[in-house]
This record gives sequence, C-alpha cells and structure tokens, in this order.
Amino acid sequence: MSSSFSIGHWHNPLAPRLPQALGWLLLAAAFAFSLILFTPLERPKAVDGVFLLLGLYAFVRYSPLPRKDAALWLIGLSVGQLTMTWLFLMADHPEFARSGPTLEDFLDKFVFLFLAIALAGQRRLVGLLLSGIGVLILIMPWTLGGGLGEFQAGLMGERVGFGLNPIRTALYFSVVILGGLAFFRVLVLQPRLSWLRFAGWLLLMVYSVLVVLMTQTRGVLVALMAMAVLMAWLVIRHGHGLGRVRPRYWVLALLVLVGVLGALSQSRFVANGIDRFAAGSDVLNAVAAGSVDEIPNTSWGLRVQFWMFGADRVGERPVAGWGYRSARHFLESEVENSPQFKGYRQLHNSYLEAAVSYGIGGALLLVAIFVWVLWRCVRSRQQARMPVDYYLFGLTSIGFVMSCSLIYGLLFSDDHGLHLYTLVMGCALSMAYRQPESDAAGLNDVAEADGSR
Repeated sequence: MSSSFSIGHWHNPLAPRLPQALGWLLLAAAFAFSLILFTPLERPKAVDGVFLLLGLYAFVRYSPLPRKDAALWLIGLSVGQLTMTWLFLMADHPEFARSGPTLEDFLDKFVFLFLAIALAGQRRLVGLLLSGIGVLILIMPWTLGGGLGEFQAGLMGERVGFGLNPIRTALYFSVVILGGLAFFRVLVLQPRLSWLRFAGWLLLMVYSVLVVLMTQTRGVLVALMAMAVLMAWLVIRHGHGLGRVRPRYWVLALLVLVGVLGALSQSRFVANGIDRFAAGSDVLNAVAAGSVDEIPNTSWGLRVQFWMFGADRVGERPVAGWGYRSARHFLESEVENSPQFKGYRQLHNSYLEAAVSYGIGGALLLVAIFVWVLWRCVRSRQQARMPVDYYLFGLTSIGFVMSCSLIYGLLFSDDHGLHLYTLVMGCALSMAYRQPESDAAGLNDVAEADGSR
C-alpha cells in the first residue's frame, strides 16, 4: 500500500487534522453514496444519512474551507437568499409559504464539498472512484436495461434509454466519453503506447458514442460536441503528452474516425437523430418571426414555451421569487390554459427554475458555485498542482453539466442530475486542492500549529 494511504500518512489538504479513522469511514460512505445509484440496488437512506452527517462534521470541525475560501460565503448567501424568500412570501403570499425556509432545496448543491473532503485530494482515490463509476455506467445497458434486445431496437431507429430516461443515459455516457478523452494519455500512452490498450479504448469510445446516439438526445449531443472542442483547445494550450505520438498514428486515427462516421451516417438511428434536429427549425423560425402562438408543441417547442412562461413568473417577483418548487405549482395551475403542459413538473432549465423559486439571486448563486470550482481548478493548474488529465476532465465535465442545465432540469427534482453534478464537482474540487507529497508533511505541521493557537 502506498504511503499516501497508510494510517500514519493520511494527507488531506481539505481537512488536515481529520482523524484517520474518521477519514476512512467518510471515504467508505462516500464510495457507497457515489456508486450505488449506478447499480440495480436502491440506495438506502441510511447511506445518504451517514455520508451527509460524517461529511458535515468533517467540514465544520476539521476543514479549512469554511475559513479560507468562498465555500462558507456561498453557503451563507444561499441561506440568506432562501430565508429572504420565505419572509417575503409570509408577508405577500402566505398561501405559498411553507412552515420555514426550505434550505435543503439549495444546500444539497453543496454536498460535493463532503465528497471532495472524503477523497482527500488524492489522485489514486479520485481515479479509483471515477474508474468505478465509469465501469458501472458502461455495463448499465446490461444491468439496468434490456441488453442486446434494446441495442437492436436502438439500431433500428427506436429511441432507447437502457433502463433509464434516455436523457439520463446520454448524460452518463457523455461524461464517460469526456473521461476517455481526458485520460487518453494514462489509458493508452503510459508508460508507452500500447496498441492493445488503444484498441480497447477505441472500442469503449465507439460503444459509448453509439449509446449516446441511440438515446437521440439532441441537447446532450450538442453539449458533448462543445465540450469536445473545448478539450481539444485545452490540450493544444496545456499539452497532454500527445506530442510523442508519431504523425502516422494520427493519420491512422483520423482514418478510423472517418470510417466510423461513414458507417454511422448510413444507419437508421443516426438518420432519425438528424430528422429530430431538422424538426427544431420550425421552432427557430417561429421564434425569429415573433409568432409565439405558432410555436409547435414539440420537444424544443415546449422548452421555449416553458422558458417564456418561467421568465414571466420571474418578472413578477425578480428579487424574492415564489418559493420551494413553485415552478411545478405554476405548471400544474396553467394546464387549463395550456393543455400541452400536462404532466410536466419542471421548466427544463435549472437556472430559470432557481430564479422562479428564489429570485434572480438564486440563479446567480447557482452560477457562482460553478464558477468558484472552475476558478479553483484553473488556479491549481496554474500552480502545477492539478494533473493535466484531471484538469481536462474537471473543466469539461463541469462545463458539460452547466451547459445541459440550460435545457434540462438537472439540479432540481432530478436525483440523477443532482448526483452527476455532485460527482463531477466533488472530484474536481478535491483535485484542485491536491498537494504534492513533498508538501504533505508541511501541511500537517501547519495544521498542528493552527490547532495549538
């Protein structure tokens, strides 16, 4: 066992004085919390409870984050915003107000702090967790879905989700694709180029792309392509060890890519996906012409209607908002005038959902949480602390969740969306605080000095 995992050397920059026994318990709870959702098992509430209690205790008692970074400010502002919303509702619309501020509706966006502390800024721990998640996602079509039969249906042009909502499946496999791209150097090139590992990597990537295409989720696909472009730019800017790859290998990879794309272009499920993209042009034309009444009740048409409806509600109470899950209430109340809203419980935009519930300040706080973690990653990379592959994955996976939150209600009323957010944010933040092993002893000395003051 590496010294970084031994009982005498638990180096945790996010909680330097955390007792080793508590650290191991928190780590076990974090792994259980993170992995069970990807299995056929239902996650017991006891797992959530233990992880949250241990994480909260470690954060408040042992972590420097509440004293030396923006975490406590963001939490405090969130509590203040939600309390203000409740007070204003009690005064203006008591029929909307609950018995108290619904802090849990926003504080669950900070659970990633506990995951970051549990992973202790350790490269091997974060890598182990991401590997476990990746494997469980890759076998999901067989453990949760219909396996080969569902693959055959997908190849024939049907929209499939492999045991989950197609959007959720596409989200998970897209993150696997981003991980495969970000960790290409580790998976294929280290310690030297391995053709066997390259073949395995290529098969898994093609498999993941096929699953995403068979879900026929246009928004996820657009976000994935945007993050792939971002990753390419980051690789060019920061380097990724790819300069060692000889030009003939790049030519071969390009030929393989062209061949795969050529084969896919003839498939029925890709043709259906292209048709779904083309169908969105009617929505764009109606919006561009200002013909609101002519927006069709298609997938994208309904989204535009949701956003316009939500923007009107925000305009009525832009400062305080309407309170806990108010968007769901408004949608249900609007069914009589807009029958197409029947059965829908969210506005398909997490930022708009936050603004309706807690005012524009609520939406800005949501953005601020993302920006803080991204900024920490950038600063850590500038200081050469965050390994480049984790940096690539952190920025693109968080950017992917941010982009998808514009068109899906991932962060409210969606356990899978919130879980994905927690995982990518927690892993990225933990690696952003990673300390080189040479600095670990110094950290412990500083922690002991702080404790003696």
